Amino acid sequence: MTATTFERHSRVWLAIVMLTALVSASLMPGTRFGPRPAAAALGGPVIIGGDDLNDHGSFSGGQVFNGWLYIRKALENLDAQVTRVNDGTVAVLGSTDSTATSGNNGGAYHYAAPLAGLAPQFVEGAAAINQFFADLAAGTKKPAILAIAGTGAGNGLSSAEGTALTSNAVAIANFVNEGGGLLAHGSGTVAFGWLSTLLPGISFPNLCDSSTLSLTPAGQAAFPGLTNTHIRAGPCHNHFTGNFGGLAVLAEDSSGTGGAKRAVILGGAAAQLPGSISLTPITDTNVIGEANSHTVTALVKNAQNQPLGNVMVTFTVTSGPNQGTTGTATTNSSGQASFTYTTNGTPGTDQIQASFVDPATGQTKTSPAVTKVWEPPANTPPTVTATGSTVNEGQAATVAGTITDPDAGQTHVVEIHWNLGPVEVINLAGGVLTFNASRTYPDDDPAGTPADTYTITVVVKDALNASGQTTAQVTVNNVAPTVNAGPAQTVYRNDLVTLSGTFTDPAAILDQPYAWTWSTPGGAPASAAGAVSYGSVITAATAYALEGTYTAVLTVADNDTGTGSGQVTITVLNRAPVCTNAAPSIGQIWPPNHKFVAVNVLGVTDPEGDVVTITITGIRQDEPVNTVGDGNTGPDGMGVGTATAQVRAERSGTPKVPGNGRVYHISFTANDGHGGSCASAVKVGVPHDQGKGSTVVDDGPLYDSTVP
Repeated sequence: MTATTFERHSRVWLAIVMLTALVSASLMPGTRFGPRPAAAALGGPVIIGGDDLNDHGSFSGGQVFNGWLYIRKALENLDAQVTRVNDGTVAVLGSTDSTATSGNNGGAYHYAAPLAGLAPQFVEGAAAINQFFADLAAGTKKPAILAIAGTGAGNGLSSAEGTALTSNAVAIANFVNEGGGLLAHGSGTVAFGWLSTLLPGISFPNLCDSSTLSLTPAGQAAFPGLTNTHIRAGPCHNHFTGNFGGLAVLAEDSSGTGGAKRAVILGGAAAQLPGSISLTPITDTNVIGEANSHTVTALVKNAQNQPLGNVMVTFTVTSGPNQGTTGTATTNSSGQASFTYTTNGTPGTDQIQASFVDPATGQTKTSPAVTKVWEPPANTPPTVTATGSTVNEGQAATVAGTITDPDAGQTHVVEIHWNLGPVEVINLAGGVLTFNASRTYPDDDPAGTPADTYTITVVVKDALNASGQTTAQVTVNNVAPTVNAGPAQTVYRNDLVTLSGTFTDPAAILDQPYAWTWSTPGGAPASAAGAVSYGSVITAATAYALEGTYTAVLTVADNDTGTGSGQVTITVLNRAPVCTNAAPSIGQIWPPNHKFVAVNVLGVTDPEGDVVTITITGIRQDEPVNTVGDGNTGPDGMGVGTATAQVRAERSGTPKVPGNGRVYHISFTANDGHGGSCASAVKVGVPHDQGKGSTVVDDGPLYDSTVP
């Protein structure tokens, strides 16, 4: 790719003369990152490029070209001015080693660094970067130069790696202020977040023109081995505005409005930054209860990397369970000030920062955040007790319980593993240690039992997922059917009686089939039986031959041994005999010989076919017992109280006093033997003669025939 192609990217380089003694607020007095140089350093060489030159270069025939040539030349110029004790290596932060001959960050340093006389050491990943700076502080890493990989090529700086660099910004500054070299690539906050931490007023707008990029006199003096050709080898990304912290402008373009120049490369051979502050320890962990307070120590330095005494430092817990906790302290002659705070007892991770006002510049400087992890005490699993209940089918069974947990204030999740339906989950707020749950049981199961007992498992989990469990017993009783045998009935003997009953059961269809029996003592048939489904009407028919009051019983049994009964009263009435068609066994008596003639009552019937008993209750006649022409015999009737009437064959009348014939009124009752009776009378006539007087005229029952 040619330089002209690079120019189309319109992106800016930034080279920064490395930072003065940025000091981490947590350093102990006299502590330095890396070995102490033989002579005190007043800064180190830095080139920070807002470019992707590592992408726009190549390796061929044992040489590097274009952007990779720029990297080689930059490393050579930096290494020539490093004063920090080192092992001749360049630490490449944010990339892995690669043998790719173009378009790769790792490949760029793989080939360019050895040509510059340096051995590359690759550090990839946020965790590895943090460990590298810990090793740098411990003196086990001694690179000559820190190289921050670019963001424009493959195998470049990731967002997480950029964050790790930002958290180690003070360590980067201290490395340079102690005489180490720095080379950086890329654009935006991923590449330069650490720089914003060191120089809060700096910004890097995305405007640049590589074709007009030129070294300034300061740049030529700082790095005489670099040329305009070298710095124009790749596209620009950024230019820089705002607070440069006293850094020199090493290169600028001239494509701004009206030909205005824009600062593209900052730095110098021995650059420094304003006073800095850092905190120690960088991270610390304690279990709440074992340690309830935490102390951080700030180390404040000036631009010459010397401790600043008598400076007010403000400490703030910026996030975490103790957020908002603050304090102040004044630095001693070693530039140190300490702050101790007590946790509120809530587990979590605090972030702590310290700040001071630099007396040389009036600027407020803030340290990178350090962390304090407050771990909860060793968690104790909760225990739980629970009790069940005994209910009838169709009712809700309850399980109530109490939780015991020495870890006060924790939330809990209760799982009720009912044997019926889904698991019930109850979320309890912190400090709530009792619970109550219910589940409706429509039936005791399995069938064939009067009651069933179920074991319910109760599991309790605390906020850290430690658990305890117990069981509770729930007993469900069967409920026998409730039977309604229907309303009372009144019928007559031998009539067909239709019985109709219903029933209810809380288990409904779950307890079917239902066996039933109609018991009808005295009836024919005397019983009936069968099986039905729930909701059916149970019917049967019978008849009663005798009058009386009867009780019919309907019994219904479910499939769980439950039996219920209902009864209905059947009143059976007798129908009375019918006297309507009663007639005498003889209608007329002749001759009138004054003798008794037997008369029976015929034609009386009974609806049930009962044998009817006739009883004569009275005999009367329409003529006097003794009168003219009747023979003067008496009485004229007898048989009252018997089944047969006896009446005399006579009538009144003479030729001078002729009669119209005699009519006997024979009264009777008919009894069927079942309490039914009817009463009536039949008439028997004795005509006056067989001629004109043969028609008997009834003058009414005027005289008692049984009186002499």
